[in-house]
Amino acid sequence: MLAGCGTLIPKKVEFFQKKVKAVPEKTASDLETERQAAYAASLAARLTVDAAISNNDPATVVTPAKNTEALTAAVSTSLGPPQSLPSGAVTNLANRVIENKAELNRKIARYSDRVEPLVGKKIEGTGLVRIPYFVYIGSIVVLGFIVWTGLKLYGAVNPVVGLGTNVVGRVGSSVLSGAVSELSKGGELFKEKVQNSELTAEVKAKVLDLFSHAHASAQDQSTKDIVKVLTAKPTQ
Repeated sequence: MLAGCGTLIPKKVEFFQKKVKAVPEKTASDLETERQAAYAASLAARLTVDAAISNNDPATVVTPAKNTEALTAAVSTSLGPPQSLPSGAVTNLANRVIENKAELNRKIARYSDRVEPLVGKKIEGTGLVRIPYFVYIGSIVVLGFIVWTGLKLYGAVNPVVGLGTNVVGRVGSSVLSGAVSELSKGGELFKEKVQNSELTAEVKAKVLDLFSHAHASAQDQSTKDIVKVLTAKPTQ
């Protein structure tokens, strides 16, 4: 209910909105090039081991060659076999792998520049709870009606609350009751002073009659009802 007026107004219709694009990834051609490169490296490592053994090279040459063969074979297996066997110079294949990776890095950098201004903005359709606009408005109205009805029902058994919902509003019942009580005491004190004055009995009676008549004529029925409730003594 306190979310602000912005949530109560139907959203604006927009055209040519930006869309969140997928993060750039390796293409099928890039992956095929990597598979070919890994296969060629594994094949070259195996040929190196075979050549070292046939030439009776020392262990210091054969052992590192075998390690290279094992590592390249593992990489080739993890990437999977290529759809076609590599051809041409190995250096060209290696250069294509490097160029493809550099191009992917450029795409990711451009993607980051485009997405950065959208960071933190809400994405439509991803809310945990989604309700139609008029259902949202209707829920607020119904909730307000329930709260007001509850106050009215409680006011039926609590005069102060009942008067507060109908007439007094936000004024505190204790403050209002005290003010009425003080006015009442002031009137009684005035009448007491008139009775104890040196005026004649006829003048006293006339003054008290005018005082009572003025108070009665100045109050409407709502004011009389409020004064009656607020000045009533609580039952034991």
